[in-house]
Amino acid sequence: MRKKINYIYYRFYRFQVSVGNGDVALSLSLIFLSFLIMLNFLTAGFVLYAFFGVKLQFGNPFIEGPLLIGIITMVNYFLFVHKKKYKAIIKTYKNETKNEIKKGNIMVLIYILFSFIMIGVGFWLMIMRNRMLL
Repeated sequence: MRKKINYIYYRFYRFQVSVGNGDVALSLSLIFLSFLIMLNFLTAGFVLYAFFGVKLQFGNPFIEGPLLIGIITMVNYFLFVHKKKYKAIIKTYKNETKNEIKKGNIMVLIYILFSFIMIGVGFWLMIMRNRMLL
């Protein structure tokens, strides 16, 4: 699992460099990956609620929402940026062939689309549960 997340981070990083954002590629890659992981976490919470009635407990969403985002971002910071771990990740994947690059880009695009589709499915499941249809 860690290898796949490293690869996704690398693909986000390469995308940022390729569009001319090389100066901020490390931070933008970290932020975007953290955002997608947060979407996946919330989707899992929606599915738990829809099928099992388990709710994510947020006492004050104005405090705990940003706290969740901050925790996910900090964990990703320590996984990818702290002590320049990104250099080892970049070194691992920098000699990819054109075919591997294309395949990797497609894989990351599918992951992004899947994350957004699943958050929509999660919302739909919550609506169905709240209307007593599920």
